[in-house]
Amino acid sequence: MNDSREIILSADGSSTLKLKDFDECFHSINGALAESLHIFFSSGLEFYAGERDEISVFEMGFGTGLNAYLTLLFAKLHPWLKINYITVEKFPLKEFEYKKLNYPKMVASIPGYSFLTATENPTEDFVKPFNTLHELPWGSEQNLLPNFSFTKFQGDLLDLELSRECVDIIYYDAFSPNTQPELWSTDVFKKLYGWLVPAGILVTYSSKGIVKQALRDSGFLVKRLPGPAGKKHIVRAIHP
Repeated sequence: MNDSREIILSADGSSTLKLKDFDECFHSINGALAESLHIFFSSGLEFYAGERDEISVFEMGFGTGLNAYLTLLFAKLHPWLKINYITVEKFPLKEFEYKKLNYPKMVASIPGYSFLTATENPTEDFVKPFNTLHELPWGSEQNLLPNFSFTKFQGDLLDLELSRECVDIIYYDAFSPNTQPELWSTDVFKKLYGWLVPAGILVTYSSKGIVKQALRDSGFLVKRLPGPAGKKHIVRAIHP
């Protein structure tokens, strides 16, 4: 899978990678950054955070690091909120790949993020934390901020074991059911259901009928939400 990837630009100008063998991208071609902000932040992290002072996030598919990067910046913007971030990735990006992604430059131009830099080269201030997420060792917890801890595992979700009720939010960002059907099964969602605390949520871009049914069969309450550009619906599933 590593050798079949190429970097392309999505419609909002942000980078993504395309799997040439599967004709599938890591993000929406209608806007990679816009998709992450809509699904995993507006509908996930921001929705759930509320007045809480500590949240644990699990991401299926570290991939380009975009969701972890945006969550790290969210922690910087909300220093009173402690975020524990865990993610798993089977096929990590190589250095020449992640260093070509333009997320730091894109995020640096977003209103509300600019005050995170105190130098005359804001883009560089955004580049370092993004690269750091990719360069950190696998399998050990790293404290990147006083209120942001980060652990990434290299391997398969199917082999990963976490404690019961240890996660508040799941970013489910696996490749599509057509490409990785084994990751959208009832058995997988039952496993994730066990990791979530009561009232915890799972957010994902896929609103296929088979996905919603597998989530319901696993015990989730499933809500369909409006999607980002180019996508009619997304899903937020709640652990009752």
